[in-house]
Amino acid sequence: MRRTISLIATMLLIGGSALTAQQNTFSLVPDWAKLPDGWVLGHPQGFPLPAERARIRAEAERVRADLIARGETPPPRRQNLQPGVSGVSVDLNDNVYALHRGAHPILVFDASGQFLRSGGDGITGTVPHFIEVDHDGYVWVVDEAAHRVLKFNHELTEVLLQIGITDEPAHDETHLDLPADVDIASTGEILIADGYGNNRIAKFAPDGTFIKQWGGGPQDESTADGEFHLPHAVEIDQNDKVYVLDRENRRIQMFDLEGNFLGKWTHLGYVWGLVISRDGQYAYVAEHDNEEVMQVSTATGEILARWGQQGHGPNEFDWAHGIAVDSTGAVYVADTYGQRLQKFVLEQ
Repeated sequence: MRRTISLIATMLLIGGSALTAQQNTFSLVPDWAKLPDGWVLGHPQGFPLPAERARIRAEAERVRADLIARGETPPPRRQNLQPGVSGVSVDLNDNVYALHRGAHPILVFDASGQFLRSGGDGITGTVPHFIEVDHDGYVWVVDEAAHRVLKFNHELTEVLLQIGITDEPAHDETHLDLPADVDIASTGEILIADGYGNNRIAKFAPDGTFIKQWGGGPQDESTADGEFHLPHAVEIDQNDKVYVLDRENRRIQMFDLEGNFLGKWTHLGYVWGLVISRDGQYAYVAEHDNEEVMQVSTATGEILARWGQQGHGPNEFDWAHGIAVDSTGAVYVADTYGQRLQKFVLEQ
């Protein structure tokens, strides 16, 4: 039985004119992803909700401060691993590829949620960020903390191409600095959202040769059109129109494949995840402040559907991060701290 999410038509004020979106309804497919026995998406113990995480961090800082005040050496701060499933992509056969921060980092399912295979063991670094399956079925992993992007073969057993130098962050033609996302144009050219460190979109030839970049540099966090403050996702539609999720500027900018600015959306909030449907008609975004997913018309920017809230229950998200859509319009959401992959289908 599917839980139905009622989606309310939304009034938006964009550029001084009110846009009324039609109502769409999506439904959750419960318990969709079927993992092998004993496998989990992320950390076996799971993680508490944000309020409890904040309380634990505050208590740890209080203990550190007490130790310092007594002249004692505090233990090192624990790294915030942000475990769970961080990215999701769909191939042309509607198989679903989940990228998570745990054992067997790449997990592949069919459209019904049946587990098919895994890969990437011992190859990806400590913080794999997003995943992309290109038109030829090759699998690309953004290995953020290792400052590289990896192209895998179809079997997920071999790295065919690496962009960026492992564990060497820099701002030049051969290095990346905490990259966030990757997508492949119809020409085979590669766009990388070199986001956390370099605030740029870097363009490469199919063989990994650097071509050009647009955006700023490590210290450039501009709000100007064509500039970025943490480009967190990049999507290329079927006509090679480029959508860049400019996260800290709370907008999505549009470009052609040469980096010429075409327009922007500024009404969608604090968006973390972005995908464009195969026909180019819809964008789907994961918005962090309200922990919700939205379906947006690419022609008008209208919000056609929205659902979700903070939590670990059905139709809820805790750090909705990666997002993907298949040929039927089914939407997959990578729920990072929720440590799960949720599937939603459009009601007819």
